[in-house]
Amino acid sequence: MLKFIEHLNNFHPFLKFKASYNFETKSVAFLDTVISIDSNGFIKTNLYVKPGKRCSYLLLSSSHPKHITENIPYSLALRLKRICSLNVDFVQQLDFLKCKLLSRGYKLNYILKAFERVSLISRTTALQKVEKKVVNRPILSLQYDPRLPHISNILFRFWKVMIQNPQMKKVFPEPPMVCWSRPKNLREFLIRAQLPKDNRPSRNKLGFKQCGFNCMLCKFSPKFVNNIVSSVTHETIPILSYLTCDSENVIYCITCTKDNGNCKTHPQYIGQTGRKAVKRFSEHKNSISPNAITAVGQHFSESGHNFSHLQFIPFEQIKSNNPWVRLAREKFYIRKLEPLLNRRM
Repeated sequence: MLKFIEHLNNFHPFLKFKASYNFETKSVAFLDTVISIDSNGFIKTNLYVKPGKRCSYLLLSSSHPKHITENIPYSLALRLKRICSLNVDFVQQLDFLKCKLLSRGYKLNYILKAFERVSLISRTTALQKVEKKVVNRPILSLQYDPRLPHISNILFRFWKVMIQNPQMKKVFPEPPMVCWSRPKNLREFLIRAQLPKDNRPSRNKLGFKQCGFNCMLCKFSPKFVNNIVSSVTHETIPILSYLTCDSENVIYCITCTKDNGNCKTHPQYIGQTGRKAVKRFSEHKNSISPNAITAVGQHFSESGHNFSHLQFIPFEQIKSNNPWVRLAREKFYIRKLEPLLNRRM
């Protein structure tokens, strides 16, 4: 047998077979059946239970129709009748089953009646295939509730009154068959299998982002940036707020992007404004002229410069409405980044 299994496992690199054959008892487990050979050389079968298996039969107190819990002892006993080839094993397994059903709350008289019914059935009859009958009756589907009356009796009683009408007798030649659907259990009331949709607004990525409306500032700023770098100290300042062209109460940085002449070092200017960033940028742009008096206007009006060399980036938003707080933060960054254009003022 071991050589045969080894031969099978050589056919495919991933499909492997294994068998737990007990050479002492000459038995092997397959699904819920133990197949063995007795001392006379005959094959016999018995119930196989996995080690450590817990009894999880439906509780009698569960919210199910009465006929279901009443038929469970019968169906379990009939299963043992099919599996156990010897009557001694069958009687022994019935005792184990009775103890398990009692532990789940089933009544002893129901259990004994079901076992008696199964005992009267021969094993040959139990092993025969049961063919289900096709039911053509109309179906009435209802949600089960233990407080409901006996619906089938009510339907049958009033169906006799209903079929006195010839038209209704054609529609309902037989009484409707009641089928129960399961109501929500406690777990489904408390927990949903599907996670609820996340209706929270998407978190904006920190940094400066163009407003996207092709405003004046969008043409002179990057699409997105999450930090600024000092052209003198080379220190990086992260942008810890979500800023756009319309952000107010901000500290900003103006950088000359010209790569030749005196602007190889990319001189910068640090400023502040309580208004929208795009409005403050418009003032800086309008100050660029030969007669400029501001540091930004004078620098970008020099020969070889034009508007395209100006880059404007807001990098910090002040939460306080006190203008002195904004001025103090501007002074802090001027000392920290040492912008060249601020020194010229």
